[in-house]
Amino acid sequence: MSQIGTNTTQTICCPHCGSPARRLYFTSSYPTHLKCPGGLVNQVECPSCDYLMVSCAVDGQVVEAYAEGISTYHHSTQPRSSEKPPLPMA
Repeated sequence: MSQIGTNTTQTICCPHCGSPARRLYFTSSYPTHLKCPGGLVNQVECPSCDYLMVSCAVDGQVVEAYAEGISTYHHSTQPRSSEKPPLPMA
């Protein structure tokens, strides 16, 4: 596999809807991207479904993500309205 350098763009299938999307590799000085060593990030963006995911190009950690229709609410952190909340520990 060839090495991918910074400021590289690839056409890929969107992981959310399957349409053509772009993956960009670049160096960023944006504050949230500084979590990545050297500011090296990759970004996947899809114009069809408005999917966006920015992750660290070094360790793969997600820095920011958005996809319409996917809630940022994590279902396991809150009980469903039909479930009783857990009893407090003594």
